[in-house]
Amino acid sequence: MAAQEPPPDDSAPDESEILVEGQRIVDFGAASDLARDVARRPRSTVPMARLTAPLCLQLAIDDEAKGRLIGRRIIANARAANIAIAEVGCRPNALVIIADNMRAKIDEYRRDGRRFFGSLKRHQIERALRVRDPVYVFHDVVFKTNTRGGIDRKTRMNLVTTAVMMDSQASSGLSAHQVADYASLRLLAPSRELSELENSGARTIMTLFADPSRAPPEMTRLDRSYLVTLYRLPSRASAVDVLLETSRVLLEDGAQGP
Repeated sequence: MAAQEPPPDDSAPDESEILVEGQRIVDFGAASDLARDVARRPRSTVPMARLTAPLCLQLAIDDEAKGRLIGRRIIANARAANIAIAEVGCRPNALVIIADNMRAKIDEYRRDGRRFFGSLKRHQIERALRVRDPVYVFHDVVFKTNTRGGIDRKTRMNLVTTAVMMDSQASSGLSAHQVADYASLRLLAPSRELSELENSGARTIMTLFADPSRAPPEMTRLDRSYLVTLYRLPSRASAVDVLLETSRVLLEDGAQGP
């Protein structure tokens, strides 16, 4: 399972090639609920974690042809969110692995006694492994503040390294766009698996493994608005800041129609 870097950036589709599913949202409260559904339930006053260094993506995907498409799409998604892309030869800070028996491979690696991922502690790794979907997400986040034991307007949550590890059998029937868009949100933003949003009528790529037959073909307007907003706001922006602005964008887009 050799690691590989995506092709040079000039081969990646530009922002205009990314199509977003149209949805109409006309109620601010509903839009706010949708934004909260796509985010974890973070402490409201704590800044939301995000990459602060340029994205340096590394892939280890058994299906090389599909892997190239996935890599290009992830880079395009990052660009669309105004995330800087590192130059060729960079030190990877984002990893996507798609392989057979992914959980068994993780367990075997850990049994060997090797450091698993960044500075994550054992309980953090165990929590990441207790998931419904055949996907394991690891975020190594560094908390930076100038206030001892507290939070101020200069507090930052830096996403230093991030990884998505996916079982290839579970993802074999999914398109490269679906896998890449799902992986993009899991890599680049605090997100969680979602059930189908029955009451709102809106969909999210986060339901990809919960109900593949009904999952959208790519990121929805909700997904992309959340990701773009996270990286557009100042790095000190709290969960409330990000979610309210996402809600505002969704409402504004909904008023303009699909």
